[in-house]
Amino acid sequence: MRTYLKSRKIDILIISIMLLVLTAVLAPTARYYMQRADARAILTEAKSAKMAAYVTALEHATEGSPFQDQSQPYGFAKGVEEEVVELAGCPGEVYLQQYDAAKIEFYKLLYIEGAYTVTYLQDEEGEHWNVYYSKHVIQH
Repeated sequence: MRTYLKSRKIDILIISIMLLVLTAVLAPTARYYMQRADARAILTEAKSAKMAAYVTALEHATEGSPFQDQSQPYGFAKGVEEEVVELAGCPGEVYLQQYDAAKIEFYKLLYIEGAYTVTYLQDEEGEHWNVYYSKHVIQH
């Protein structure tokens, strides 16, 4: 009887250790894939924001009204950033960093939502989209 109880305790201990190790391995993996899915969703929103900015730029070009103003916080003329966000239907903030008004072309755009930052860059090699995740580590 004693041998059976001792064997049972060892089995429970082994199962507990296996569950602990399994949790330690699966939790970070699950977090990684959830974060990656969130990043893809944010990237889609950033692309919608760029398309909305392009449509708004065309609209302002045909009306002859200003679209870009680098003295403004978001790089857009007054009220334009709100138009872009409303048209895109995205909760993030859009920053216009480099734009060619003559060609109505965007070269640098920034989209920030929560802890995610999406950068858009167009150069001679084509379009480049990058998604970054940042988190607050220390408050002092």
